[in-house]
Amino acid sequence: MELLRRRFNQPDLARPPGPLLPIIPLTVDARQAYAPELSRRERRARARHALGIPAENFVVAFVGRLSFHSKAHPQPLYRVLAKLAKHTAGITLIECGHAFNEQIIAAYDELQHSFDGLNFIRVGGSKPAGEDEKWEALAAADVFTSPADNLQETFGLSLIEAMAAELPLVVSDWDGYRDLVTPDVSGFLVPTYDVLLTLDGADKLEVLYRLGLVDYDMMIGIRSLGVIVDEEALERSLTILLRDSERRQGMAEASLQKYNDNFSGKVVAEQYRELWGELSKVRESDERSRNLSRFHGSYASIFAHHASTSFEASKIIIDDDGTPPEWLNSAMVRDFLQFLLGGQIPQLICLLESKKSLSIAELHALGIKAPESRMLLAALVKFGIGRLGMGATPDSLSDPINIEDE
Repeated sequence: MELLRRRFNQPDLARPPGPLLPIIPLTVDARQAYAPELSRRERRARARHALGIPAENFVVAFVGRLSFHSKAHPQPLYRVLAKLAKHTAGITLIECGHAFNEQIIAAYDELQHSFDGLNFIRVGGSKPAGEDEKWEALAAADVFTSPADNLQETFGLSLIEAMAAELPLVVSDWDGYRDLVTPDVSGFLVPTYDVLLTLDGADKLEVLYRLGLVDYDMMIGIRSLGVIVDEEALERSLTILLRDSERRQGMAEASLQKYNDNFSGKVVAEQYRELWGELSKVRESDERSRNLSRFHGSYASIFAHHASTSFEASKIIIDDDGTPPEWLNSAMVRDFLQFLLGGQIPQLICLLESKKSLSIAELHALGIKAPESRMLLAALVKFGIGRLGMGATPDSLSDPINIEDE
């Protein structure tokens, strides 16, 4: 319809009756996969003993791909848990999943060394975690988290598994995730902000990717730099669940109930049976078929609904207590930044070390044009190097800068 409206210059062209687009969720086995004969409390005790985690620890579990460029960048979560660990001894993060190569594992190890007060347990890694290991990790946890920040993340099967494991969820307010969590009942949705929402049409990155000059991994990694998971909201959510065991238990029960009501095998199978019956009736009444030409909208339109809102700040404050600017040279971010900076990472680091704030205008002076400059500001906030001004939100800061590229 977007193609037809543009082609015939008819912006008000009404949408005709179209194909049905039923939505049937994924599911996991309804049977408890880990020690089903035990209660939730007993399963937690057994799993913690097996993993060497003290019974009194507050345990947060992340289950999914161990990929900072195609799933969720771990630094904001590490920063939040490290803050909590300063006031509460015994905070453990379990990361359960598969890292695609040794370079990714090395990047995770490098980052974790910066957070000495935090206990890390990795289940899987270069060898994918098995099903038994995954359910053991979930059984050991108090809370499940997935601060996804990537266009590749859509439905979120790991969230369904966490519901079946009776865990409250603290996840990013992102695409399919927001359809799985009942806010403040079965968990918390953490707001996200995305530079992509400010674009009108294709940018340089999209053009280079479609021409085959930038590969898929690089493209989604660079895109993720422009996505911020609200660190303060993430900290608030985890703090509530850390301090209030009754709230934690209530959310865990609500999480399991939502799984049983919406995502269990029995419920999903019934939806398929209803769809098959409906399609059978449609075929009996109309055997016509139509071949429609393919149309690709821009990434800014296709993924406009993923994040909570846009990131439009044109100026940030350099945080004296934040991540040191030299961290931009680390393996976890360096290659993606090269695309935005054109080899000027050293110049940017020097600028950050000498400034109390950074604006789009100053980035333009370095030769970094929009929208790369705004994505770069978002990345600096994402990694804790900069922050927004007091009382500001990512879509409320916009200096009256009159620059043609803006």
